Amino acid sequence: MIRLEGVSRTFLAEGREVTAVKDITLEIFAGECLCLIGKSGCGKTTTLRLINRLLQPTSGRVLVDGVDTETVDPIRLRRGMGYVVQSGALFPHLTVRRNVELMCRVEGWDGARSLARANELLTLVRLPPEDFAERFPSELSGGQRQRVGVARALALDPDILLMDEPFGALDPVTRHEVQQEFRELEGAVNKTVVIVTHDLAEAFLLGDRVALMAEGEILQVGTLDDFRTAPAGPRVQRFLEQHLEGGHGQA
Repeated sequence: MIRLEGVSRTFLAEGREVTAVKDITLEIFAGECLCLIGKSGCGKTTTLRLINRLLQPTSGRVLVDGVDTETVDPIRLRRGMGYVVQSGALFPHLTVRRNVELMCRVEGWDGARSLARANELLTLVRLPPEDFAERFPSELSGGQRQRVGVARALALDPDILLMDEPFGALDPVTRHEVQQEFRELEGAVNKTVVIVTHDLAEAFLLGDRVALMAEGEILQVGTLDDFRTAPAGPRVQRFLEQHLEGGHGQA
């Protein structure tokens, strides 16, 4: 579904060139959930934004369903991908329903179809429309706002869902609850999902595979068993000891 081939991305910072992502080759299979994990500044979010062309590669190419994204109109590309960030990033002046149906309206759906889709998605994320549709984001808890963000990202039924630290702003109890709900949701919607997270335990809970990054490079891609039985070098082993075996979780 998604393939990065020799992708690098550099920036100019204070007059010098900084490499955020270096020669990444990565394949994400249709229907799987892949989590990008690593310390702050390792290139996780840059990699995510290269997929939907919020950033352009300095070199290499990104393919979605076999098509080079450079050849696709970026607006059309992004509308084929749901995008979820911390706290849902909802519009505060719009009701929950209007937030969810926003992209449907942009695409020219009529009112009845948009309303039906919003109600369907609110039900899917366990926010009954009769109770939540006419509320405003300020009237919701953090977990509820995040559920609305996920519903909005699914509005146009995209094949791909990109999520940047989607649960990072939630308190631990709410975060655990929403993580469990998201695992159930993954099975129901059958999307290709890429999640950026600092939490290694969360990555192995939600992801079919995990890609560990450091200094703009991918150190290893695999399952929990892959990492535990065959860590790809001492840096991977140290990371696991610090953030999984040591029980800290956060990277």
